[in-house]
Amino acid sequence: MALKLILILEYTIHIEDLLLTAGHGVHPLETVGGNQFQISLQIKYNGGDEVVTTLSQTIDYAAVYELVKTIFAKPKPLLETVADNIVRAIHAQYPMSKEIKISIFKLTAPITGFNGKVGVSLTRQF
Repeated sequence: MALKLILILEYTIHIEDLLLTAGHGVHPLETVGGNQFQISLQIKYNGGDEVVTTLSQTIDYAAVYELVKTIFAKPKPLLETVADNIVRAIHAQYPMSKEIKISIFKLTAPITGFNGKVGVSLTRQF
């Protein structure tokens, strides 16, 4: 009796270096004037044992982008909260996602003398 080997294809969707402006932060100037943020996402999912050939079998980049924009438009004091809200919403819309990684960087932090970016990364496995 021959055993049949089943290959499970794992895909990763990448959305990299998305730039959005929002009023996230604890500093009063951040909530009023807003700040520019850089967001990157990696979404892993199992595609089954067949090659993905239609949009309904995968994760729609455009739909994820719209979801991120909608959540990002609601100011929160902490980027950790924003990251978690985005990850949970993506998984709710795409339950086939097995792991979601997100990085959010604030490009101009209100720190005296600071020249760089600050941010948070979150990885959640389902």
